[in-house]
Amino acid sequence: MGADRETIKAIVCPIVAKHYGEAFADGQWADSDGAAKRKANRIIGSIVGTQPTKQANKVAVDKKLVKTISASIIGAGLTKKQFDALLSELRASIAFA
Repeated sequence: MGADRETIKAIVCPIVAKHYGEAFADGQWADSDGAAKRKANRIIGSIVGTQPTKQANKVAVDKKLVKTISASIIGAGLTKKQFDALLSELRASIAFA
């Protein structure tokens, strides 16, 4: 198994910062929007891969349930604002254990 992202960052960032003439100290970039930081992140990503997205935490949902709820909402003829309000009230009314 290869090195973790933080180890690679500790190696790559100072090198890239020096090349771009930007400051990188104590694990932080002086300019958080700088080209050096973007370049370093691309290099790190190519070495260790990109960080997992929230897609990895996806949960399967019953498609029949989604279809039934969608049909009810569409049938009610809600506007976007009404739909958003419905979702807010629905979330507030349900407690998960």
